[in-house]
Amino acid sequence: MSELVSIVLPTYNGSRFIEESIESVLSQTYTNWELIIVNDASTDNTAEIIEKYAQKDERIKIITNKENKTLPASLNLGFKLARGNYYTWTSDDNVYKPESIEYMADYLDKHSETDLISCDFDYIDEAGDIKGQFDPLQNRNVLELTKRCNIGACFMYRKSIAQKVGEYENDMFCAEDFDYWCRMALVGNIDYSSKNLYKYRKSSCSLTATKQDIIQKKGVEIRLKYAVAIMKKYKLSKSEIIKKLFEFYFQKKNKEWLKLAFRTAPFLCGKEILKLKWADFYNNFIFQLNLNNPKYKRIVLWGASKFLEEYINKYNLKNKKITGIIDKNAEKSGQKLGIYKIFAPEDISVLNPDLIIITIVNSPQKCMDEVQNYIKTNYSKDINIKTYIN
Repeated sequence: MSELVSIVLPTYNGSRFIEESIESVLSQTYTNWELIIVNDASTDNTAEIIEKYAQKDERIKIITNKENKTLPASLNLGFKLARGNYYTWTSDDNVYKPESIEYMADYLDKHSETDLISCDFDYIDEAGDIKGQFDPLQNRNVLELTKRCNIGACFMYRKSIAQKVGEYENDMFCAEDFDYWCRMALVGNIDYSSKNLYKYRKSSCSLTATKQDIIQKKGVEIRLKYAVAIMKKYKLSKSEIIKKLFEFYFQKKNKEWLKLAFRTAPFLCGKEILKLKWADFYNNFIFQLNLNNPKYKRIVLWGASKFLEEYINKYNLKNKKITGIIDKNAEKSGQKLGIYKIFAPEDISVLNPDLIIITIVNSPQKCMDEVQNYIKTNYSKDINIKTYIN
């Protein structure tokens, strides 16, 4: 016997298109389904429309929220009532093609290892005219979730994986689906199909159109939260992960990607910086984090490196917190890089730093060990020592 498919349809003031959405479910070639409509405190005539359908077909059930709970909460309410082993949800302005539920249910029947199947769909305008297609299949794979939400609006997943993943997150309103798919990718298996089974309406009143700023902000938050874990699960090497994180930084210049990269593999970040010959790294990351940190009053840069010299010359670094540069090469002692005098290690007490930033990038871990040992042996004061390339 075919599996029962539970379809949840959340709606808020959806009277304009909801009849078309419900009719598309009624027109399915697959008949073993239940439609759970969650009316999220609509103030138009949505309630009258859905009640009319519920009276005609016992497979349609209605949940009515007394106050507006937003999409993720409505989804959770709907799936609590769901009796099927296969789950999906749709929107009040979107339309299933007739074979949609049959194809996806059959796919899950035949692929026991698959937890979610994502299919292609058309974009339509408010009049219902086709304006484009979601994505070529070659751009849809699980790793792409580290860049964007690529599951789309046409999907079906197992009740068993939903029980592992848990509920949709209320805090992720406007991006609750993206968050959910990322969580699913970490505990289950996602497949993609080029079968075009759905019509997604681009409307000026939709959440996608009216909440773009929130969607983009939440999207970045979700990517930062799950990207490394997804890449690790799908067997990317640490080097490949770091390259990806740097790539994400370059796309929008969001420093959070750099912080994530250095938490993940600091030594490999250093190698990547060397390869890129990227003096901008200091300007955008280390110095902004530390030179402007009120916690530190006196800062020493350890290592009169070529890397540091290029940076100082390029950006004309002048920061009163920097008391000098230490280098163990005696020939450099007394010279200057920019406005900063170079000192020997034994002058550490004169400089009296509360932070040392190691600026040697070709052997950072070795340098870190040497500096720590030197300070421990020759200086009584505790000093914070940092290198983001170790």
